[in-house]
Amino acid sequence: RGERTGDVRVKDVSWTERRKSIGGGIPEGVEELVMVGHDDRVTEGLSSNVAIVVDGKVYTAGADKVLSGTIRELLLEACRDHDVEVVYEAVPVEMARRADAEMLIMSTSRLVLSVERLIIPGEFNENGEVVVVEHPIESQLVSSLKSWVKGKIEVDSFPLDDYEE
Repeated sequence: RGERTGDVRVKDVSWTERRKSIGGGIPEGVEELVMVGHDDRVTEGLSSNVAIVVDGKVYTAGADKVLSGTIRELLLEACRDHDVEVVYEAVPVEMARRADAEMLIMSTSRLVLSVERLIIPGEFNENGEVVVVEHPIESQLVSSLKSWVKGKIEVDSFPLDDYEE
C-alpha cells in the first residue's frame, strides 16, 4: 500500500526516496509494483502510470492523484482521437481483479504493457496461496490503444543517429 502525498504534479525528492525503499524488494520476474491507496483503489505504479480497461472504457486516476507521464498523455490523446471513453478515477482493486479487466502500465521505457498476471500480496485463496489474477487475453481495444500510442511516438520521433547539436 502506498500513495503520493502533496502536489502530484511535482516530482518530489522525498517521494523518490520512499519509492526506492518500497521497490527495493521487487521479486524477480515482476515488472512493476502497483500502488493501492488507503481507499483500496489502484493509483499508479512505482515508475509507471496505470490504466484499466473494462467494458470498452479506459479508467485511470485523475490528475489530482497521479503525475501524468508522457505515454499516459499519448494514451489519453489516442482515446480522444478514437472516441474511447475515459473515466478519470482510481479504480477499486476489485475491478482490477475482474476476469474481463485489462490492466495497463505505461512509461517512456515500456510504452504500454498489458499486465498478464496481477499478484495481490497479503490476500490468500482457500488453499493459503497468494492471490494471482490471470489476464492472458488482449482485447481488440487494448491492441488498438497500444498501436495508436506506438504510431504517435513514431510520427513525433526521430532516430538519435540523425540528431545534430
